Amino acid sequence: LFSNKASSENMPSINLNKDKLGINILDLLVETNLVKSKSEARRLIEQNGISLNQEKITSVEKIITEKDLNDNSIIIQKGKKVFLKVIFK
Repeated sequence: LFSNKASSENMPSINLNKDKLGINILDLLVETNLVKSKSEARRLIEQNGISLNQEKITSVEKIITEKDLNDNSIIIQKGKKVFLKVIFK
């Protein structure tokens, strides 16, 4: 997983409804169980610890939209080694 720059075949994934688009990044991190609380999510974002599709998230106000999707999914990276593919169906 790490040597292939996040190849999504062996990556853990979670399915969410398409109506979840428009969700705030903090809510998404809590809902996918990557973090336990919004304050932990906020702290990680402020310390550049969260990436969305290999781009650092710099704002806690980030809203997930249709533009962020690649093949109806996004890849969230927490730190250096925790990856999660979120599939919107």
